[in-house]
Amino acid sequence: MMVNNGKELSPISFDGIKTILLDIMTDLDRFCRENNLRYSLAYGSLIGAVRHKGFIPWDDDMDILMPRADYQVLLEKYNHPFYVVQCQEKDCHYPLNYAKLCDTRTISVDQFGNEFPIAVDIFILDGLSDSLDIAKRRVKSIKRKFRIWSSQIFTRHLHINEEYGLKKNLLIVASKLVHPLISERRLVKRILEFKQKYTVDDSTYCATLTGACTMYESEKMLKYKEAPFEDKSFMIFENYDHHLRIMFGDYMTLPPESARYNHGSIAYWL
Repeated sequence: MMVNNGKELSPISFDGIKTILLDIMTDLDRFCRENNLRYSLAYGSLIGAVRHKGFIPWDDDMDILMPRADYQVLLEKYNHPFYVVQCQEKDCHYPLNYAKLCDTRTISVDQFGNEFPIAVDIFILDGLSDSLDIAKRRVKSIKRKFRIWSSQIFTRHLHINEEYGLKKNLLIVASKLVHPLISERRLVKRILEFKQKYTVDDSTYCATLTGACTMYESEKMLKYKEAPFEDKSFMIFENYDHHLRIMFGDYMTLPPESARYNHGSIAYWL
């Protein structure tokens, strides 16, 4: 049970979470088509589209990838009564290095106690350069910057949790102690500027410059096609194998039951 302002909140079922995610994604797809914006389902959502024609049965989230230029249009123009983009660009205190298109009528609590609305996660494709050596150096550099970012921004928003383990809990304590010494605004600004030096369309190599900083060949990430997803139709990469093979290897084989897990989120209507 969860209580907000003295009122007991109504829980949302597992299937209800999926319905809300589909509704968010449907509106996002509508906006992208109306504005000629590029995107693809990504990660587990792309596996779901390719392998299951919908959600992976045990999955409880949706992910997309967008080139940064298209993402910037989304930030500038998207408007909805209760779907809202949360991201670093809008709020330097936002504790994640990817964006979320959130249903603000909901709250979801994951297995670690972190709270966010039910949301479609939006990951950004940034250019790295035409040079493989430069691209690799940029990935290495952004990983160093993320270690600083994570310790100074993300972890200070967390609370000590036995699920994290000793090392991460010590990092949480340390980040809270140095909080007054670090300017979040300046740190986020520097990281965003670094990411945007190259565009995807003018780079041979690109990456999702989040924690893993996965690198791809740009030409294989910029062509799209429609694919069925549940009773909807969303966009996926034409060469989806390039993305999925790098991320997951043999993605068409079902994992063992012991590896079929999700975020363990419990969601409520606000």
